[in-house]
Amino acid sequence: MRDHAETGVPLTAASRWKRLAVAVVVATLAFAACGSSAAPSSPTPAAPASAGSSVSAAPSAGGSASASPIASPAAPSTTRSPSPQPSIPSQTSPQATVTIHELVLDPVTDANAVPRTITFTSDGPGHVSVELTSATTIANAKLCLAAGSAQPECRTGIAPEFPDELTTAEHATWTVTLASADESTPIVDLAISWPAASPSMTLSDGRFQGTPNTDALRSFSATFVARTAGSARLEASWKPGAAAAGLTLAKGAYPGTVVDRASYAAGTSIAPAWTHAVAGGATYTVTLMNTSADSVRTSLTATLAFP
Repeated sequence: MRDHAETGVPLTAASRWKRLAVAVVVATLAFAACGSSAAPSSPTPAAPASAGSSVSAAPSAGGSASASPIASPAAPSTTRSPSPQPSIPSQTSPQATVTIHELVLDPVTDANAVPRTITFTSDGPGHVSVELTSATTIANAKLCLAAGSAQPECRTGIAPEFPDELTTAEHATWTVTLASADESTPIVDLAISWPAASPSMTLSDGRFQGTPNTDALRSFSATFVARTAGSARLEASWKPGAAAAGLTLAKGAYPGTVVDRASYAAGTSIAPAWTHAVAGGATYTVTLMNTSADSVRTSLTATLAFP
């Protein structure tokens, strides 16, 4: 190894160390440049396009479509807030909101499976939304919506939704059907918002089993916001067998604080219908529970009305 520069002048120890450091830096930079050119970056795949459709609410005839299932998240459950539904300039009836809690959906392998059906009527123009806002199990549900006599449109996934339908009809009856899309048994919350002069919604074919089943199988529970002071009303009947029932009304954000209780001896309905005064602007949850021992598969029809 030479210890001299090309000029023949002797190098000091410091100079030799300086040259060595420069050489190391140059070699490092050259190695980095080679590595980056040898490993080209992978292109990012394009996100799949999502197709949207709208339910006709004039009401007029509509088509039937099914959206692709939503990919399952890693978490064991999913929860989200309902889409906000502001009023429109031509709206004549204020927006009503209700959330039905813990609807149990029968698996497709159940020979006695029946979809849950919810009906309500909109009054005048405005926005309508129907959304699954919570699921305690990661499973596919099939949500269908129809306005008037139109063919229903269906969407399938973990949390299918119709977040922003527009109605221009003076009055339109909406029909929602909800079922499991596979062999699982989803337990879901369903949020509905619609323009209504006197809000009322009806659940048909709800599960209403006795003890020792879980509360979700034994009850109907719905949260609503009273837009003005007035009376809330619940009518309910069940078949094929008689059962005793208990009812609670809670005030405040779900599940709220109980402000009223009622009990019903073994029978096939609430008689007379339950009513209770509610304050304008307050949130309430009404829950009807089968308190009898389980004997037969019981189907519930419940109609909730509120101011």
